[in-house]
Amino acid sequence: LLADVKLTVILSALNTVLSLITVVYGVAAFIKNKLYLNSLSQMVGAVARVAIIVGLFMLLQAHMWYYAISAIAAALITLVIQQIVTKRLCPEFVIRPKYYRWKRVWEILKDGLWVSLESFNKLLQTGLDLLISNLFVNAAATGLFSVAKTVPNVLTQVSGVIASVFNPELARLYAEDKRQELVESFHFTIRILSMIMIVPLVGF
Repeated sequence: LLADVKLTVILSALNTVLSLITVVYGVAAFIKNKLYLNSLSQMVGAVARVAIIVGLFMLLQAHMWYYAISAIAAALITLVIQQIVTKRLCPEFVIRPKYYRWKRVWEILKDGLWVSLESFNKLLQTGLDLLISNLFVNAAATGLFSVAKTVPNVLTQVSGVIASVFNPELARLYAEDKRQELVESFHFTIRILSMIMIVPLVGF
């Protein structure tokens, strides 16, 4: 499987680059507080990804890199849809290097470094236990353990998706320096998330 793994890693790196570009075009829906448009584009991409994976495994010999190639296809579809959405919502937006403020780019890079550390922390929280179980138990048990972790991971992702719905309004209040309203919005967001997530988490 070594060749498959190498190709999968290369294709996954390419998918990461495409995803970073897609984020730029996702800003328009954020600004206009129409995040459902981004969700729709991601949904179309996800359906396409499933169709490609199923098609490749049914028609061709099984390979690990099918997952990565389907992810690239989904990212391209999402990128095209979000470009269309950006042109409709914010036709005045034009991306040109001459418009860049390099001081702001540097700020984003510094913030991105912190986000990378945070992501590494999440990776340790969600993946280190699999590595330990693989080393000290066996691969078959690790496979079962990874399946058992699926539901908690999905619940965590769901909470993140729900929380992102409130982000545009919170960003607007912060930009307008409305501190009291911002605090009240945070409290409202926390109450909604708690109401939606606590019951399934406790039940699980």
